[in-house]
Amino acid sequence: MKSISKWVFITLLAIFFSTSNAQDLAIGLSDLLARADSGSTALRASRAGISVSRETLENTRRSTLLPEVTFSASLGYLGNGYGWGRDSNYSFTVPMPHISTRFGVDVQQVIYAGGAARAARRQAELGVRLSELGYGHQRQELRLQLAGLYMDLYRAVRQLEVYDSNIALTRRLIGDIRARHEQGTALKNDLTRYELQLATLQMQRTRVENDLAIANSQIVTLAGLSQSTRVIPDSSFLAAKPDLFSNSNSLSSTLPVQMAEAKADLAGQQLKQSRSAMLPYLALVAQDQLNGPVTIDITPYNINYNYWFVGLSLNYNLSSLWKSNPAVRTARFNREQALLERQAVEEQTRQELGAAAIRLDEARRNLTIKQKSMQLAAQNYALVADRYTNELALLVDMIDAANQKLAAELDMVSARIEVVYRGYVIDYINGKL
Repeated sequence: MKSISKWVFITLLAIFFSTSNAQDLAIGLSDLLARADSGSTALRASRAGISVSRETLENTRRSTLLPEVTFSASLGYLGNGYGWGRDSNYSFTVPMPHISTRFGVDVQQVIYAGGAARAARRQAELGVRLSELGYGHQRQELRLQLAGLYMDLYRAVRQLEVYDSNIALTRRLIGDIRARHEQGTALKNDLTRYELQLATLQMQRTRVENDLAIANSQIVTLAGLSQSTRVIPDSSFLAAKPDLFSNSNSLSSTLPVQMAEAKADLAGQQLKQSRSAMLPYLALVAQDQLNGPVTIDITPYNINYNYWFVGLSLNYNLSSLWKSNPAVRTARFNREQALLERQAVEEQTRQELGAAAIRLDEARRNLTIKQKSMQLAAQNYALVADRYTNELALLVDMIDAANQKLAAELDMVSARIEVVYRGYVIDYINGKL
């Protein structure tokens, strides 16, 4: 309200926010949003999820790119051999070396697995991508929520200023009417009506104070600030240029669409992995075996025998041709569903951007109207007040003019904030908040 000086505005803030344990924090909206990025518990948890996804990606890369190495060892007791003829009663016993040892190393490097390894790595990469996009979307939601609460806080402070101005004005009028009543030029009923109006204004002011306390509590919780903090807003956010909010980005750059595209890509990779089970498996194999004793002959040899092998290993599970079909069909349906969901998200985002642009234009038009209404209400109040002072207007006219002036001032505050908030909604949809 222009009639209230800057110092009165600061005094109102100091009176309202002064408590024994409270910590006043004068902070702009942009600084508050920056502080929430590091202080929000929800965002910290989301960042931890990104770290988990990245670790999963590294583990997947190692498991799919590095060879499989297996070492085996055994130590046992080997009993004597016993043989007998199948057509006679002939039998014999073969003494055996009783200590048996086996050592082996098996190395396999996958050369071709039907694209399963590549699909697994791509799925892990998309997992990181989705975690990052999820964090970005959650951050945008938090910022929009904080922006709305910050504007509610500022609106409440401004409303307190307007109410205090009108309460002071009403008290002055009550003093004038009381003096007139003592002089016999005003009725007791006139004094009562303005005292009732004063009580109504005080009750409305109390309601605004409660709204301010609630908004402050929600802000400090979302931003990760101390619960004893009292946020003191400023009007710097109102200086945002309205034309900055009117330039919408392409749909592909919005976070919901990017998330839908990543999910569709993930479904496609899952389909490729399902199909890979129906393809052969080719690997480079290297083996080394050290066994003892040698028992491949009737006469055992109490020696250690070492051999090694290098070559290719081809495996083809023919039963996968019919056993994997249900999994492939399910993966195909999931991919089709993901593609349809991406299309639905694009349509919804397009509608949201269109609606947000309309609401922004509506808020701008409303602001113009409220500015004119406030000017007219102020002029009308000044005119009625002058006529009332000269006893040319009734008290009811004075009350109506004061109520109109109060309503116009409060509407003006809300209209200015609404323009900026609608611009922030567009930035939120575009992922640029």
